Amino acid sequence: MPESYVDELVARYEERLQGFGASLPEEFKKSAQLLDGVLDASELDQWAETGIGLAGQSLRAWEAATEYFRATPVIQPTIGFQGIIKWAELAANIAEKSSLVAASFIKFTPSVLEYLTLDELEEWSLQGDRLFRGNWKSGTLSAAYFEHTPALLNFLPLASIEKLVSIIDALTERSYELASTCLESATRIFGELEPSDREPFLGFARAVTRASWADTRLYFERGPSLITSISPEHRASFLDLSAKVTSEVGRQAFPLFADAAESLGQLSEDTHAEHILFASNIAIGSPTAAMEYLKIVPFVSNRLTTEQLRRWSAVGEEILTVENNAEGAEAFFRLESTRAENSLQELSSRIELASINTLLRMYAKALTGEQVGIYSVE
Repeated sequence: MPESYVDELVARYEERLQGFGASLPEEFKKSAQLLDGVLDASELDQWAETGIGLAGQSLRAWEAATEYFRATPVIQPTIGFQGIIKWAELAANIAEKSSLVAASFIKFTPSVLEYLTLDELEEWSLQGDRLFRGNWKSGTLSAAYFEHTPALLNFLPLASIEKLVSIIDALTERSYELASTCLESATRIFGELEPSDREPFLGFARAVTRASWADTRLYFERGPSLITSISPEHRASFLDLSAKVTSEVGRQAFPLFADAAESLGQLSEDTHAEHILFASNIAIGSPTAAMEYLKIVPFVSNRLTTEQLRRWSAVGEEILTVENNAEGAEAFFRLESTRAENSLQELSSRIELASINTLLRMYAKALTGEQVGIYSVE
């Protein structure tokens, strides 16, 4: 291609570019020079027409066009000329609604392409567009989404980010401030979480937002530290249980979750699996009873042996499953029923033979000089 073709291209479009922002002609010229020898003459013409067409879509669409000319030399080696045209069509669709959002989409495309394919750009554009509702608050939020995505992709795949978008979108119906706060804190939160905890954390976050939107802030602030008290291999099952409970109990779900997590943190991690499994089983009949069980376990564990705790818990489970008395089971695990207290007192007053068997045999041998076997009559 003759070296002068770019100068000819710039001269040809100079007059049309003058009607837009002062930076647009300069960015056009710089990018044209960078693309000289990379694109042929017809491709350069189409590239220029596409950018100028984008600039003319609305009063401030020249800002999106400026980002378009600035970004194209960067992304061309990755997606090629036809990819640029497809990408520009996505930007134009967004610009029809908001030039601010379109400019953000274009500006952060080079960074996003480190994680996404050309085909995935469309899904990305739709996620950001979902947050735009025709007012300046939603426009700011949508633009911020595109800005934060490159960092989020370090920790979440695009499919998981879509779940985060659904949470943020739901929050906009109540509070744009809260929606923005959750978006801005998301990168830090998911960066701190273990990879295996991220998807379950999102699942519970969606449940909390549906049940009690105001608690979403508390969950984003406190949730990551609360689940660190759960043994790593059982955090997912605990969060799944919490999500199921939330769908049933509504606004009381987050306090129940927080209390249960703190209670489990008081127990040895090697007991977490058994307690979470038991809670999951009784959650089918009463989600509240399940979380009340987890809350009361540390208290009861200090008074009963492991086997005695199982017997005590079985009484509460029987109330729920055999007697079909959910309220009775909930009261039992809160220790608010006479039956719970009596069962606890009866079990705690007994001394398990296994715990003193060795001591009794040593005492018997000291008295008789003989090995003596001691067996339960039960």
